[in-house]
Amino acid sequence: MEKHLHIIALNVPFPVDYGGVVDLFWKLPSLQAQGVNIHLHCFDYGR
Repeated sequence: MEKHLHIIALNVPFPVDYGGVVDLFWKLPSLQAQGVNIHLHCFDYGR
């Protein structure tokens, strides 16, 4: 059975410039390496 994870982020996790984004930035590749399919939903607030 495939593992899927939907993550909702209030900001795009790049550039990595504050704590919450740093955490998410490094968790995503780690989860993907473990076979989890990541679906990242971000808000950009007019960037």
